[in-house]
Amino acid sequence: MAGKKGRSGPPGNLNNVRRPWDVFWNRRALRSSDRWLLPLLEDYADGLTQHLGGDGNISEVERRLVELGRMARGCALLILHDAARYGRVRTVTEGGCQSWALAPGYAELPRFLSLERQVLNTLGLEKRLPKEIDLRGYLAQRTETQASS
Repeated sequence: MAGKKGRSGPPGNLNNVRRPWDVFWNRRALRSSDRWLLPLLEDYADGLTQHLGGDGNISEVERRLVELGRMARGCALLILHDAARYGRVRTVTEGGCQSWALAPGYAELPRFLSLERQVLNTLGLEKRLPKEIDLRGYLAQRTETQASS
């Protein structure tokens, strides 16, 4: 089966993908009209990763927590975007009486914000420093880099 140009294998193939969730978000999870969200979510995940000390200082569990936080953030942003477009309150008629209720998506917003807060609390609010580098190793690496250039 032929794939799409620029992609490996058949459509939807996630083999040998370093960050499968990024590919999933790009290809399947969002409507084309909601692609504006991707750069915001990427910045969010990068910011959390840097807060935790960088890509080399983060465990797989923390990487997954960052992804969960990113997903909750994305859902909250989509809810807010739709609320701005369609409204936060809708009119409901029950038994001949008219009242109002929150739009279904907007009513779920606190759940996603709470999930994001739980992820941030689990990751910890203290900023981590990157791993210390050995001065001799750094100088040797720098010397090798300058010699090869």
